[in-house]
Amino acid sequence: MEQLTSLLKEAIVDDFGMHVLGLGFQPEKKRNEFYPYRRSGEERDEIIEVQFDKHNRPKFVLNFGVVPANGIIDAYGRFVSRKNVQIAHLVQHGRLYSLPYSMFWFSPNALFGFRTTKYSVEKAVAHLIHLFWQVERWFEIGELNPNIRLYTNQENTPGVRKKSMQERGVWPPESWTEEDEASLRM
Repeated sequence: MEQLTSLLKEAIVDDFGMHVLGLGFQPEKKRNEFYPYRRSGEERDEIIEVQFDKHNRPKFVLNFGVVPANGIIDAYGRFVSRKNVQIAHLVQHGRLYSLPYSMFWFSPNALFGFRTTKYSVEKAVAHLIHLFWQVERWFEIGELNPNIRLYTNQENTPGVRKKSMQERGVWPPESWTEEDEASLRM
C-alpha cells in the first residue's frame, strides 16, 4: 500500500502539477500530506491543494479556495498576508470529490488485479485532471457542479477564537509573542 501511495504522490506532482502549471498555478512548499498550488491575480489569489489520506492510504481529495488581495484576519485576530494564507485559514473553502453528489476521495482502482498499479494510478490522476474544470468554473463564476462541495468553518471567522478566549479569561495564549500582538488589526 505504501508503494501505491508513493506512486500516487509522484503522479500528482508530475501529471497534475504540470496541468495546473499550464493554468497559471505555482507550486508551494509541501506541508505534511498537502501539496499546495497558488494562482495570484490583482484582486485575489486562488489556492488549491491536493490532500492525501493522513493514514498513508492511497487516496486523495482536492481542496480549493480564494484569498482576498489584502489578506485576511485570522481567528485570533492577527493579520495574515495573502501569500501566507492557506486553505485551513479560510472561513469558506471547497472540495472536489471523485464521484458526483458524493464525498468519495480519488483513489486508484486495480479492478481486482486486472489493471497494473501504474495504470490505476495514472487513471486516478487523469480523473482528477478531467474534473478540474469544475474548480475552474467555481473560481470564474462561483458555479457549483456535481463533484464540488462547499464547507464553512465558523471557527475561522476573524477574531472568534480571541473573543472566546477573552470571555474565558485565558487571553493571551501561552505561546503568544510580541510579533503576534503586533500583527493584530482588530
